[in-house]
Amino acid sequence: MSEREDFIARICAEPDEDSHRLVFADWLDEHGEPERAEFIRLQCDLAKRGLTRQMVAGLATHKCTVCGALWRALGEHEGSGWSLSSSRCDPCCDNAPMGDQIQPVSADEISLLTREIELLGKHSREWFKDAIPGGKVSHWSANNAIPYFVLPGGAGRNFANIEITRGFVSGVSLPHEAFVGDGIACLDCEEGSPDWETGVVECRRCDSTGIIFGAITEELFAMHPITHVEFDDRTPGRYENAPYQWYWSPMPDRPGVIPVRYTIPTEVFYLMRDIIKDPHGNLNDSVAFDTSHEAVSELSRAAVSLGRNQAGLPAWASATQEVA
Repeated sequence: MSEREDFIARICAEPDEDSHRLVFADWLDEHGEPERAEFIRLQCDLAKRGLTRQMVAGLATHKCTVCGALWRALGEHEGSGWSLSSSRCDPCCDNAPMGDQIQPVSADEISLLTREIELLGKHSREWFKDAIPGGKVSHWSANNAIPYFVLPGGAGRNFANIEITRGFVSGVSLPHEAFVGDGIACLDCEEGSPDWETGVVECRRCDSTGIIFGAITEELFAMHPITHVEFDDRTPGRYENAPYQWYWSPMPDRPGVIPVRYTIPTEVFYLMRDIIKDPHGNLNDSVAFDTSHEAVSELSRAAVSLGRNQAGLPAWASATQEVA
């Protein structure tokens, strides 16, 4: 194992520990990568200030002190109101009072955020080109520094979003098949192999787009200190007239009455049930939650636990702690 690989292994083993990241930044300085080192230190500083999400639109003027989302206050000539400047926010931002939860960003923080975007715009393709195993880096637009990744595989979706915090990839949003797939293969011929170099997922042999994903979980978690996972092709279902309305169900062996978009891989489902101790009981082989956000968060915790286990990493306390 090289020195660089050893640093990455330590960071992945203890994703909450900044000391490994900062020691790695010192090493990068000593080995001719000063701006990579600067970026790690800068993002660690931003995280301590509660700013964990990159700007993707407009210059932020305010921040959410709960979820770290960035906002821009619109002037009267823009119709007043608010515009989200980061990739997303949590439900805590809904109708959040100005001056309480959403507070102005300081001039020092604006300087750090601007430098963050500058460094990402200059180096994101270089620093994160291998962020998704088998994938390739791209961008939302020519003016946007935040990268996204084209995945090897199809199922109607060929990109995965990432979150970069404290200098490294910390979150991924990807189709469930890329997380727990059955192997990359062509559905129309036995000997074909996928060709995604052009950005179009098709078989080299028969030009079919019927390519299925190979699971990238083990390699993904060995490469990055990931603490957040979302399946972009799955959304929690909702019970009507129930105090705990939002639920996940395991993927069935054959089609059933539950819409597929409400089901998740069985490996993740049963691990989720074990982690949260099934707070609302078993309803038609489902696990239910009070809010949609809670359902998505618990899915993430289970997926992170599964990913770390498959990569041979120690359990991450934040992913395994019981829900109060």
